[in-house]
Amino acid sequence: MNALSFLPLFMVGLAGSVHCIGMCGGIVGALSLGGGAGAAAPARA
Repeated sequence: MNALSFLPLFMVGLAGSVHCIGMCGGIVGALSLGGGAGAAAPARA
């Protein structure tokens, strides 16, 4: 395989990563910052 064979693979991967950041990034960020269901419960000693 030569270097030109990897160019289409690189471009598809780049396009896929941009799509994933745009579509899933907000959801993952909200879930990460939200802390989940147990985050609001006070800690018991």
